[in-house]
Amino acid sequence: MAAFLRISILLFGVFVFKALNGQQVSFEYITAKNGLPQSTIRGIVKDKYGFMWFGTWNGLCRYDGYSFKIYRTIPGDTSSLASNRIHYLYKDQKGDIWISVFNETVCRYNYNTDNFTRFKLTDLPAPFRDSVSRMRDLVVFENSKDFLRKLIGPFHLSFTKEHIVFETPVGVYGGLNDNNVNCIYRDDADILWVGTGSGGINKADLNASRFQSTKVNAPGQPDLIRAVRSMWVDSKGIWLGTEDDGLVFLDFKSKTTHYVLTQLKGENIKALLKDKNGNIWIGKRSGLDKYDPVTKILTTYFDAGKETEYSRFYAIAEDPLTGELWFSYYNGVLKYDPHVKTFEKQPFGFYTRSGAGCLFFDSKNNLWIGTEYAGLVQLKRKSQSSAWSDTIMYTSVASDTRSPDERVYSVTEDSDGSIWLEQQTGLAGLIRKPEASKVILLKLG
Repeated sequence: MAAFLRISILLFGVFVFKALNGQQVSFEYITAKNGLPQSTIRGIVKDKYGFMWFGTWNGLCRYDGYSFKIYRTIPGDTSSLASNRIHYLYKDQKGDIWISVFNETVCRYNYNTDNFTRFKLTDLPAPFRDSVSRMRDLVVFENSKDFLRKLIGPFHLSFTKEHIVFETPVGVYGGLNDNNVNCIYRDDADILWVGTGSGGINKADLNASRFQSTKVNAPGQPDLIRAVRSMWVDSKGIWLGTEDDGLVFLDFKSKTTHYVLTQLKGENIKALLKDKNGNIWIGKRSGLDKYDPVTKILTTYFDAGKETEYSRFYAIAEDPLTGELWFSYYNGVLKYDPHVKTFEKQPFGFYTRSGAGCLFFDSKNNLWIGTEYAGLVQLKRKSQSSAWSDTIMYTSVASDTRSPDERVYSVTEDSDGSIWLEQQTGLAGLIRKPEASKVILLKLG
């Protein structure tokens, strides 16, 4: 899904993230909340059918990516696990799963019958006994030490010499949720699975796109920019709209920052857009400006000191068909025609009780307007035309277009053509069905 959430970034710099403390991956967690029977993981393997298997100290888990099937010992049933306390999991060359358990017993999983065959460890050939030994994880750690240190960070052998302990902070976003690691497993899809001492499974996609971070200082000062409220990226750098510090430009080539215009210093800039002609439109708390980077001329269109109706500009969008500019502000939406250079306030009914907060043109050139108290508005276009055909309201009181919340902070579209919105109550998706005119709303958070 396309990245989208609103840029209200109360950070000390630009939010181009990199994993903290040198960590190169970001983990997600599978714990008891997701169905694990116990949080101590002693074995991980992927079977020939694509299922993940996890050995815990309270049973064996088969995971299909969504839910678990738990296998435990059943008193009197010799085809069940010999013990719930799993020590190690091993997949042989045939793809069979072997489970080493607490009482010196090894169980082989039988795919056809969905049960187990038990073997005494001493009855197995010596080389195979080594393959199912709980100490095999130490061999894996030793063989993978450079990879793990580069990917996650430094670690050392535990006091018991049975697992490793990472020296990275615990509890940071995307980091390990437990530094005591009993086992690791890298599957054929380049997913790294980490079994921890008390944090369940930590999972990371090694092919996922990674963010990098940089700290941005206020121009000519040792202090960092306090807050970035908006940004626009072009081929030369990043335009940063700050909170009460004006417009700052971060140059890609020199890696330095400078104030674009001294007269903007102290302004709270909430929206930025570079139009097709190269002009930078600046939506401010105090009004609306246009800056020409070639002539260095700043044109002010609305000044809250003179025109109190037109203030608090939140978003700017350019119509991909007509080149018209749309502006959301405290009292509604304005449309600007660059050919005749005029603004026109749009006659939407939601103005009576709500301002507009965000604007988004989708792949079909429809315009979506997120409001503060009136839900989501869609301006629908006629097929193969720039003319508008309909206005659809998605609100909490509608019947076919019901929305879980009236406040919409951000809107975007994914590669499947579904519309996603950030609302006060969480994330919601509008799944468009080609065979029906109705929109199905999924509230995800």
